Formats: sequence, C-alpha cells, structure tokens
Amino acid sequence: MAEVKNRVFRYEIQIAHEGRWLIRNVYSDERDAINRARAMVHTERMAEAIKVLQFRTAPNGFTTEKELLMIDRLEAYRKQEFQVAPVDQVDVCTDYTDLMKLDARRAMEKLLRPYLGVECLTPTEFLHMSSYQREIDRKGRLVESALHTVARLQAKDMGKQTNERYEELTEMARQIQMLAQDFTYENRDLPSLDGSNFKAVAEAIEQRVPADRVEFFMTAAVCQYLMQYRAMMDKLERLVSLLGSSDRRGIAILDRLFADAIAAPGLMRDLLGPQISLADHITLCLNVLRGQYGVGEVGGQRFLVVVSHLISGGLCPEAADAIQQHLVRAFVSEAPLDKRELDPVSQRRHLENIVQEFANDPHLDSCREELDKAIDRRRRRLRSALLRSEGLEELADQAL
Repeated sequence: MAEVKNRVFRYEIQIAHEGRWLIRNVYSDERDAINRARAMVHTERMAEAIKVLQFRTAPNGFTTEKELLMIDRLEAYRKQEFQVAPVDQVDVCTDYTDLMKLDARRAMEKLLRPYLGVECLTPTEFLHMSSYQREIDRKGRLVESALHTVARLQAKDMGKQTNERYEELTEMARQIQMLAQDFTYENRDLPSLDGSNFKAVAEAIEQRVPADRVEFFMTAAVCQYLMQYRAMMDKLERLVSLLGSSDRRGIAILDRLFADAIAAPGLMRDLLGPQISLADHITLCLNVLRGQYGVGEVGGQRFLVVVSHLISGGLCPEAADAIQQHLVRAFVSEAPLDKRELDPVSQRRHLENIVQEFANDPHLDSCREELDKAIDRRRRRLRSALLRSEGLEELADQAL
C-alpha cells in the first residue's frame, strides 16, 4: 500500500447491480483504479453504474471514505457513438463460412467494437444469434460501414471495384443471418442447454439438422445458453463448466469464444488479476500458454486453469493465438515494463530478462516473427530514450 503522511490508501472499484454495490477490484494506485473503472464501462454489462472510492486509514485505525469517480453506465451508453474502428488488413473471404474463421472474427472485434463492447458480446455470439443481428440494425449502419471498410481494403488486390466486393460480402452476411434465423426457428423443437447436457443437445442437433449446419447449430445453442449471463467473466466461467470436460466439438466452441473474448480490450487484465508490472503480466500470459497457470495465482480466475491446460495440450489453438497476439500488443504498447523503475537502463534490463525467458519456447513459435519485431521496436524506443537522457537528440531520432 502507498503511504502518505502515515496514512494508508486503497482504492475500490464498485459496480451497482440490482440495487446493490459490489466490489469489483481493489488497487493501491489512484490512477490505475480510475483508468480501469473507465475501461470497465465497455466490459461490465451487468453494471448499472461504476464508481471509485478512496479509503484512507490513519495510524489509529480510523478509516475515512471518499468518492473519486461516478459513472452512470446507462447515460454513458446513450452517448455511445457507433462508429467503425480502423483496421489495416482482413483475409479474403470466399464463402460465408469464412466469416466465422479467426481472422474474420478478429476484424469484427475491431470493426464492431462500439456495439460488441456495449452489449458485452463476442463476435461468435453476434454471428449466431439473430436477436443481436436485429438489434444492431436499430443502432444505425454499423454493419454496412464495416462491410464497406473491408470491401475497400480487399477490392484492389482482388481486381474488383469496391461496390462489387461490398455486394459479395453483403451476400455472405445475409447467408449468416438466414442460418441464425433458421436456428431460432428449429430450436423450438430441440432440447435446451441447462449447463450440464451439452452432449445430449449436440446429439439431438446431429439427428435433426443437415450435416453442413450441425456445427453452426451447436455453437448457436451454446451462445443462446450464454445469453442469460450479462458479464463476460460470468460467461467464460459458465462456458468452461459446460464445455471444459466435453468432447472435441464442445472444446472447439469454447476455444472460439475464449479467443474472441481475449481479443477484447482489457479482458486479459481481468482474467489474470492486477499485476505489479507489465513484465509480471507478460510472464503470467506465458504461463497460460505453457499450461503452468495454477489456482495459486493471486487475483486470477480459477477457470483459467482449465483453459491453460487445454491450450498447452493443443486443444485450444485459437485461444493460444489470441494470447500470443496479446503478448505482441503488450510489447508494442507504450506501457513501461515496470512503473517502479522508469529509467531506460532498468527497463532494458527487464526487457532482456523477458527475451531470455521467451527464447526457444515452442509455445511462441507461431508468432515468433511478429514477437521479435515488437520486441525490437521496444528496444529501439528504449535506446532512443537513453540517448535523449544523455542529450544526444540527433542520435535518439535515428534510433527509432
């Protein structure tokens, strides 16, 4: 805890839910608490409001309370502007089934983030539930804007006009919508998931649905089950309870949904719990990939132990890829590896320690090139900062 004038401070993030205030996180740093609370506006669907409280304890044990921040979540959402986020590249889709692949869903996470964040949804849930697809249409032309953005990125390389590519993508999206509508209709005669009967529901779907629709309907059944849970953490916990010990069909669905969730801003921080430094956060991410994440991890989610085991066993390749991309983004970010030692020399020491830890690790092979580039980028920033501290501005600019 930070001590100021012999007083101890702690900062609680609380969320309002069904008339009660619940403690969501506890921090020792005021700025960290406020920044996290503001980010939670887009991840805590169950929250009706979010606030940050400062608790100051005197040496005699007397504690005072002060409200530092109050966010009316509903008001924040009414002001939310549904606009397309920037993307640089999207793999070409030639069939509507390609829209459900990892790269396409990753693009959706960016393009539809204003809506997905507000509704606490993953792209997989959005693709499989017709009710969400109808709802987003009432929010404006976000889907049309997203499709046009992708069409503009892809048209030139495909030798097509943007409008032509837009029509192709629109037709694929229409086919997805029809599938989701068919599931809503057919589901009336299918058993519902109750949290423990995935195999029975999967068998019923296989007996009733054409083979080319089975995977979509199984995933849709899981997504419908998750609709009753509002917070992403609750969804992931229920998802692991439902599918963590199921067959490969169920684990594949778990894999997709976890990969989607990990790509959302701030989710890995919530999963792993508050860490002293970015370096510690990176180490925990690597432990998850290695299957070494255990129940003794302070502040982490227990269900992540199951996912870590599945990832290390090669059963959740998409979730593994999402964590690898999270590591790449961590190195590219401007965040210091340790805020307690901000000088470039100390930061470089932390970086090289991590690099040594990463060396020859097979769990990072598939992202090795991207990771090396991200690490080199951070190295150059640190070298530039060191040169500037020595007054060598021209050399500092060249180091970047």
